[in-house]
Amino acid sequence: MILDQLTHLHLYADMYPGFKKAFDFIVSHKDKPFEAQRLHLDGDNLIAIMEAPESRGHAGARLEAHRKYIDIQYTFSGTEEIGWSPHHACKQVSQAYHLEKDIEFFSDMPTLWLPIPAGSFAIFFPHDAHAPLAATMPIQKIIMKIAVTHKI
Repeated sequence: MILDQLTHLHLYADMYPGFKKAFDFIVSHKDKPFEAQRLHLDGDNLIAIMEAPESRGHAGARLEAHRKYIDIQYTFSGTEEIGWSPHHACKQVSQAYHLEKDIEFFSDMPTLWLPIPAGSFAIFFPHDAHAPLAATMPIQKIIMKIAVTHKI
């Protein structure tokens, strides 16, 4: 898991295939009016999800993990809060892995909570379980899903 501000994206753009395109998309949309949408930017290899979901607070946020995608979650407005735990520490599977949706859920409690203010992002790899939407305020966010192309 990585947490940082968008002003430091140059440190991560070349870290993994697809990251540069993902950050380019975020930068090109960060100053435009927000529009909820889902875009396939490179087939299923790079997907942008722009949303303004209802936050659930800590009690309603569920740990989830992915196997086929890395998430870059950028906060467009508000302050998102996301719980985190290492995937291997999650023992209480509440919904088994769904291949088509690339998600599994856990009822374990996160190890820590991360505030992600506007202008900041978090990167969650397959070994990171994360519980998004734990904020208590309205948020707008961009989720970039980058296909895992080789072992991390």
